[in-house]
Amino acid sequence: VADWNDQGRVFDAVRLSLRRAAVELDAFYAKTGEKQAFQKDAAGKVLRGAPEDADLAVLHARLTRFAAFRPSLTAVYDRVGARRQHRVTAGLFLDGAPLKGLTYSAEFYYQAGRQRPQTTEEEIGAFFGAVGLGYTAAVRMSPSLSLWYEHVSGDDDKKDGTTRTFDTLFATNHKFYGFMDLFLNLPADTGGLGLQDLGGRLALEPLRGVTLWLDFHHFEPAKRDPVYGTTTLGNELDLLLRWKINAYLTTEGVYGVFFPKLGISNLRGGGKDTEHFGYVQLDLRI
Repeated sequence: VADWNDQGRVFDAVRLSLRRAAVELDAFYAKTGEKQAFQKDAAGKVLRGAPEDADLAVLHARLTRFAAFRPSLTAVYDRVGARRQHRVTAGLFLDGAPLKGLTYSAEFYYQAGRQRPQTTEEEIGAFFGAVGLGYTAAVRMSPSLSLWYEHVSGDDDKKDGTTRTFDTLFATNHKFYGFMDLFLNLPADTGGLGLQDLGGRLALEPLRGVTLWLDFHHFEPAKRDPVYGTTTLGNELDLLLRWKINAYLTTEGVYGVFFPKLGISNLRGGGKDTEHFGYVQLDLRI
């Protein structure tokens, strides 16, 4: 479920799970599109969607025996009939806490398959990689520092018969690429050029139930723009203040600022002015 959206996202699926000691196994299948569900007019023309089925199947295994070393293996198969797409995304996620207050993570996924989005069939060969490191000090206000780097592969040659742009599938990118949601829809939001995100977070708990974050993101495309040749997309700073009033009520305020560079101006045809963003929300859970 994507909690950030007013319209939640869920799957009607069949799921099998196994939990034995330190091993977790999950498998599920969902039909994400059904030919019979698309609306047609009197002449049989499709009014909405595509007249084809779409399917999703996932296998996931995780080992949790050791706190310092918790590997996960994931394989995702998705088929979209309208695009003649048959794609597999598979890879490894590894995280752990080797020392008190210290955490790390690393992951790598590769996408392979075939698709025909227009009239020409394409091979798929794309990848995603990320590393992260965090430390929380065991002192008053629990100060912590987190650092990360993510690489979403892109494609700067649309005519070579292979798409190298990684599709983040059903990702909740709001959680990872800044509160201003400039890169919410990948690969569309970078024109298929991919994305690199180098950043960090400073966090404090100044009072009980109060959390303060300061995030920094430096955004680059994974591939240079074949027309303009520019690279840097921009930098984003986000400040979050969250107060958990009680077990049912939480309030949150965010202020974000984005400093655009020539890369994003050329990509989207926008200006070079600094952009500002903010919100205050009240979350009631009963």
